[in-house]
Amino acid sequence: MKVTKCRSCHAPVIWAQTLRDKFLPVNPEPSDKGQVTLEEREGKPPLALYHGVKARGITYYVPHWATCPQSKQWRKKNESNTAEIYGT
Repeated sequence: MKVTKCRSCHAPVIWAQTLRDKFLPVNPEPSDKGQVTLEEREGKPPLALYHGVKARGITYYVPHWATCPQSKQWRKKNESNTAEIYGT
């Protein structure tokens, strides 16, 4: 998976695509706090899938907006602060 840098904090991120065709920056390191899995696809960004219930043996990742110190500048006005679920 291609790793790039966040335009705000310059931390490494993987740009994944959701089922709704939106792009999601994801921290490249697996995390116990993560709720996102990444599925590699040929010729496309990885597919990001959210999971409410975790399974053993699966690698999970955290969306970068949950850890980025400048995430508020990218958030839309009507979005809730869901970063709280990640303890950030």
